[in-house]
Amino acid sequence: MTEQEKRDAVVREAISWCGTKFHDCVGIKGVGVDCAYFIVRVFNAAKILSYTVPDPPRYSPQMMLHSSQELYVPTLLNHTREITEQEVKPGDVVVYKVGRSFSHGGIVIEWPNYLIHPIRGRGVIGSHATEEGFLWRRARRYFSLFK
Repeated sequence: MTEQEKRDAVVREAISWCGTKFHDCVGIKGVGVDCAYFIVRVFNAAKILSYTVPDPPRYSPQMMLHSSQELYVPTLLNHTREITEQEVKPGDVVVYKVGRSFSHGGIVIEWPNYLIHPIRGRGVIGSHATEEGFLWRRARRYFSLFK
């Protein structure tokens, strides 16, 4: 499978989650998912890796409000590499600073015009990656599974 085919598989899988309700610490398509489980489930369902990405470590849904401890990014870095905004392509991941840590992520469909991500109260949606209300003016980091 070429890199483009792998990126396309991630994009197709991410889009297929749209409409799934938001639910903390869960990752079941059509039932409920949060952003940490969303990324893991998309990567695994796209079948582009030679291994299964493990579920994120257990966490409090409000941890980012009370702690600067980074859990999301170190977990991502076990499976991806950090890239610059100029390198972002479809199928890559963007992580936003929410509260005191980088704790909200989504999968890029077309940077910055289209991002798929779960939002509390709205479920898995497609939105603009920098202008959607929840994401506007938040610090961002970028990650890729691809070389």
